[in-house]
Amino acid sequence: MKYTIKKVKGIDDPLFNDIAQVRTKVFVEEDNYPTGSIISPLDRGAMHFVAIDTDGKVMGSVSANMKNSSEEQLPIENYMGEVKGTEGRLGEICKLAVLDKYRTKPVALYLMVAAYDYLISEGVAGIMVWSISSKSRNVKLYSKFGFKPYGDEFICCNSEHAIPFFLDVARDSVYDAEKSSLHKRFTESYKKHLVE
Repeated sequence: MKYTIKKVKGIDDPLFNDIAQVRTKVFVEEDNYPTGSIISPLDRGAMHFVAIDTDGKVMGSVSANMKNSSEEQLPIENYMGEVKGTEGRLGEICKLAVLDKYRTKPVALYLMVAAYDYLISEGVAGIMVWSISSKSRNVKLYSKFGFKPYGDEFICCNSEHAIPFFLDVARDSVYDAEKSSLHKRFTESYKKHLVE
C-alpha cells in the first residue's frame, strides 16, 4: 500500500479536521477517552504528522510538542514530574492514532520516525511519551526507539493504567551504534513517504 506522510503545523490546516476525526475514532470510540481530550491547547503550536493513502484518506497521525523554557510544562509532566539528569529542551510525542484497518502496515512506525526525527532536528535533549499499559504494540514500538519507563504508572483519562516513557537523546537514542542501522533503514523507508 502506498501512502505519504505530511507535516501539518498547528490547527489551521484543513487536514487538522481529519486528524481530529482519526483521534475520535481511535481514542473515543475504541479506547473510551472523554471527547474533550481529543484536542488540546498545545495542538496550536504542535507539529502533526499525517499518513494519507493514495485516495487522500487519512490513515493515522501523531503530534510532536516542545517546551522552550523551564517555565513551560508539557501535559505528560503532570504525571512524570520533573525529568532529572537531562539538560536542554524537552519534547513530547503524543496522540499516536492509526485507524484499525491500517494497523497491519508500518504506518505507526513511520509516523513515530517522522515525529522523532522532527524533535531531534529541533535539538531536544529528551523526549517523553506515554501509553496505556494494555497497548502492548505501542509499548514495543516505543522501546524500539530507546524509550524507557520513567516514573510511576498513572491513571489516564479513560481510567486505565498508563506508562510514562522517557528517552535521553544523548544516552539512549537509537542513534547509538547498536541500533543505528535499524533506524537508518526505518528512516530511509519512511522518507519515501514524507511530503513536505
